Amino acid sequence: LPKWAMGRARDFQFKMHESVAKHLIELTGPDIPRIDNEFEKLRNFAPDSSEISIDMIREVVVSNNEGNIFDLINAFGHRNALDFVKNFRLIENASKPGAQLGSSMIVQFMNHVQTLIITNGLLKEGVAPNQIAKEMKIHEYLFTKINNVPAQSAKRPLALLERILVRLSEIDAQLKDGTIRNNLQFETALVAML
Repeated sequence: LPKWAMGRARDFQFKMHESVAKHLIELTGPDIPRIDNEFEKLRNFAPDSSEISIDMIREVVVSNNEGNIFDLINAFGHRNALDFVKNFRLIENASKPGAQLGSSMIVQFMNHVQTLIITNGLLKEGVAPNQIAKEMKIHEYLFTKINNVPAQSAKRPLALLERILVRLSEIDAQLKDGTIRNNLQFETALVAML
């Protein structure tokens, strides 16, 4: 499959070393449509690049397990309850049986909500999305196209985003003190913020 991926990269006007192709396959699995999608994302990410590097793969391509987290956070940002629950359960099913999801996921949500808060404020000040991405050191394509952070930040008023950040801290404490005892309670607490 890595040799195939190297050939397929040429179809997207890229060169790619075998070690980079192997890393790509490790992240995507043998899903050929997904690999094509990743090449498309890489082309949009680096339109002037002639070669795919390991660093590009690390920045753009998410592994199958991380993809669920990425999709979960995007569903949260876009207030899409159906996709949120679907992706939460995919992550739960991919975890070890009986494993409690929790604090590491909360940290990712908190980071995302902080990004939405900053974006919301800067957009109100008239700062352009590409400039916000630059100031936040987030690749513009990821910021404006893949995640569409400006649209996500506009879905909730600033005061609500700030309350969500506080609530996420409370949920983290409840996970740690055992008030939230299982994944269903955790999921319910998160869905309530959509």
